[in-house]
Amino acid sequence: MRNHIKANLSGFIIGIVGTLFGLYVYFIAIPSTIRMPTREVFFYQRPDILPKLLAVSIIIISIIIFLSTFSPKNIRTDQYIIDKHKFHEVILPVSLLMGSFIAYPIVFPLLGYRITSIIFLACLFLIFGYRNIFLLFTISIAVPIGLALFFARFLRVFLP
Repeated sequence: MRNHIKANLSGFIIGIVGTLFGLYVYFIAIPSTIRMPTREVFFYQRPDILPKLLAVSIIIISIIIFLSTFSPKNIRTDQYIIDKHKFHEVILPVSLLMGSFIAYPIVFPLLGYRITSIIFLACLFLIFGYRNIFLLFTISIAVPIGLALFFARFLRVFLP
């Protein structure tokens, strides 16, 4: 019987999706949300340096995961790598997580900080399997409102 060599499909998909997500964050999400001043101002450190550093880190890690799927240790000849259970345990939550991070900066200008953050946190809790509805809604509402009050009262920064 002829053996078919198949790469580790979950690592392959996570590598591609992670790289695309990192590129999206670096080239679209960061420039659309972090505004640089139009006049000449000298910055020791630009405000977009940390998000860009994190996006580059995501891209590098995703490329490493993608390339490691072709390692001889990860190639199997006698079975399929991905099945229905692994799809529901790994690929679906990762895809939903990436989708929610992509949707957040798109929906943010439309609904504002508080409503978008409440929906985002509730979605994160559901993706990670948290099922206590009372605490889910309490934490999802309390965290954005608490952060908005903290920024307004102590830092004098008003969130949209």
